[in-house]
Amino acid sequence: MTTANMLLTGDNLEYSRFLGYVLEKEGVQVVISSVEAFFARQAGEPFDLVIVDVYTSWAEALRLCRQLQPRKHVPILLVIHFQEAVDFLEAYRAGADECLAPPLNPELFLARVAIWLRWARRQPGHQPDTLQVGEFCLGPDRRTLTMPGGDAIRLSRQEGRLLHLLMSHPGQTVGNAAIIHHVWRANGDCSDAVLRNAIYHLRRKIEPDPRRPRYLQRAAGGYRFTSDDGR
Repeated sequence: MTTANMLLTGDNLEYSRFLGYVLEKEGVQVVISSVEAFFARQAGEPFDLVIVDVYTSWAEALRLCRQLQPRKHVPILLVIHFQEAVDFLEAYRAGADECLAPPLNPELFLARVAIWLRWARRQPGHQPDTLQVGEFCLGPDRRTLTMPGGDAIRLSRQEGRLLHLLMSHPGQTVGNAAIIHHVWRANGDCSDAVLRNAIYHLRRKIEPDPRRPRYLQRAAGGYRFTSDDGR
């Protein structure tokens, strides 16, 4: 599961952190978000699997399942902290692929996650494992970038998110606000200055001359990624 990218969302932060800890021990990249923050950013980032840990916001959890349900290749696992059969039926009808009831055995939980990941990766429309623009190749974990010439460099998690966003729109300008929203999510502690600092450090890693950037370019209101082949 080391190449998986998961969204873990819900209203029971303590239990969500426990599940996130179990997953991250296996090398999974996990984004933990409140249900409200998920709706605010409209699920803009591609995920391999979504885990919804709901305790009180039942209506919001069902709404999230209905919103995600058209994306057939993204499984939805719903952790339900009550045992009524009617709730399980309602969740399945809303689009949940599997309902799990705590307490969860960590090994069994990881086994169920692995099964759904295997299923998702066989579905049409699943995101490719790597992202390639020109001679740049961003690995599936978004932490390794293969440069022109074959050298590989290690990225921080935020650098990986930033580069993935820009490489997903080669040659196109992505606005500052969209970058901040995507990379720093609901933290609320990011500014244009923080973004500029992140760009500065990323350029030092990928640019032959960071003072004259060739790939990571400033544009009106944002940034764009352009490879040597013009993409």
